[in-house]
Amino acid sequence: MKIRVEGTPKKSRETYMMAYREANREKIKAYSKVYSKVYYKVNCEKTKARSKAYRKANNEKVKGYRERMRDLELLIIAQRWEDDVPRCRADLTPGLKETAACSTKLQIDHMNGGGRQEGYRRQQGVVNGTRELDDLRILCELHQQAYAILRGDTNGGSDSRDWAL
Repeated sequence: MKIRVEGTPKKSRETYMMAYREANREKIKAYSKVYSKVYYKVNCEKTKARSKAYRKANNEKVKGYRERMRDLELLIIAQRWEDDVPRCRADLTPGLKETAACSTKLQIDHMNGGGRQEGYRRQQGVVNGTRELDDLRILCELHQQAYAILRGDTNGGSDSRDWAL
């Protein structure tokens, strides 16, 4: 039986762990990065199956998250070009604005190309501030296709089936 001296606080396991995590935050973060990569390599199939099951069970939740992330990404890119709200920036390319009137669906244009290789990594980089925004702009669907024609891209646009030869 432990005898507790009057006036000394009882330190619980939770408060001890919180203090330990606070004191060793960087060490834990570095260990977690390495461990998570190793765990994923060893349990790749199990992790993918678990993610697929979660997305299937929570389809509306996942869809809403993706839409909010896309809206946030569009807003950040618009602010880069000094706009308050996302809008088509066909005016950044000479001769593009006169080709057609803007449509409603906005897309992200990679001015230097290479958008298909980036995919979700681009969105993460834009939102957390690690990706440069100088080669990104917002175009509507019609101006995106017109820009692809101007630069001679036969695989561009929002749907590759529209550009198949």
